[in-house]
Amino acid sequence: MYFSPTDTTKKILYKIIEQINLPIKKEYNLTNYEYKDFSCQFNNDIILFGFPVYSGRVPKSAINRFFNITGKNTQAIICATFGNRNYDSALMEIYELLQNNSFNIIGLCAIVTPHLIVKKNT
Repeated sequence: MYFSPTDTTKKILYKIIEQINLPIKKEYNLTNYEYKDFSCQFNNDIILFGFPVYSGRVPKSAINRFFNITGKNTQAIICATFGNRNYDSALMEIYELLQNNSFNIIGLCAIVTPHLIVKKNT
């Protein structure tokens, strides 16, 4: 589950999934506008949440989309991607939101990536 306007966060999450050999049951690209009012509840899964950090903050659109996602003590891993500036309190911001939504956070990471606000044409 990710918010990834430039696909960088998505690519990082797939590398993490590959390294820990985590099966993918479903992918949620919350960047898509169709997910602006998305809500769901997870039970016995491990959910990997990814998002970019801009100026030390989580994009408001990402927070709004993660807000209505709940678990039932569901395990979660949180991944922030940032452009080598600083991720400030972005991990804690999402950590608290997901913990309040009944997720059991089992891992956190902040990964340095190219700092992009829009996709590069490659």
